[in-house]
Amino acid sequence: MINFLNLEYFLVAAEELNFTRAAKKLYISQQSLSNHISNLEKEFDVVLFNRTSPLTLTYAGHALKARGRELLDLRDETYKEISDIKDFSTGQLSIGVSHTRGRVILPEILPTYQSQFPGIELRLVEGNSSQLASDLLHGTIDLMIDLLPFTAENVETVPYVGKRFL
Repeated sequence: MINFLNLEYFLVAAEELNFTRAAKKLYISQQSLSNHISNLEKEFDVVLFNRTSPLTLTYAGHALKARGRELLDLRDETYKEISDIKDFSTGQLSIGVSHTRGRVILPEILPTYQSQFPGIELRLVEGNSSQLASDLLHGTIDLMIDLLPFTAENVETVPYVGKRFL
């Protein structure tokens, strides 16, 4: 498994083509940088630098330099995407509801929900109570709007009394 810190340090060294300058730029010792590069070379079982004067990249070093930035960018994008999902900035919510309940309840609750969570894509699934209960238990839907309380392990029931029902 690739160590991203080793990759980051490699990319700086590959840009500088000088371990002393790269280590200074990274605020680490030259020995520490050499260890990170050595670990990366062991991981891939290749030599990344021709340790001559001047320092040059091997063919494998050029290949890793070309892909390394892409890998780090993809890592950053992935962390951002997962963070957004965790914080409810993006994602998807599947709601199961019968046609008749949906016509009454959804116009009341969806505008407020969508204004609070604009990055969440809503997916509506229509069905009868038994179909929706099965979908909920199998993870096909995340939320079920039904008339009666639903009891199952790992399922929370929350009563809802809308404005039209008061």
